[in-house]
Amino acid sequence: PSDVYKRQHRMSHQEFESNVFEFVRSHVAFLCDRSADSIRGDTDFFELGLDSLRVISLARAIQEKFGHDVSLREFYSACSVGSMTKLICERHG
Repeated sequence: PSDVYKRQHRMSHQEFESNVFEFVRSHVAFLCDRSADSIRGDTDFFELGLDSLRVISLARAIQEKFGHDVSLREFYSACSVGSMTKLICERHG
């Protein structure tokens, strides 16, 4: 599914990675009522106040946008914008 997303938008891998990063960062900012600029790639989701309901919302948004399911366990191991971006891009191939 994410390959279709990348093809539809004619993106290089670097452009895709940047797009994923900005999407995750802006969605986390929205969910935590913060500015996206205040969230670095290594900022922990849970330190920002992302709770289980917001994690579910973010997981759904990632699935809808990029076609990847992210489990709760994966959120705890990839709990920053940078590590979540890496997880999604690795699944992309």
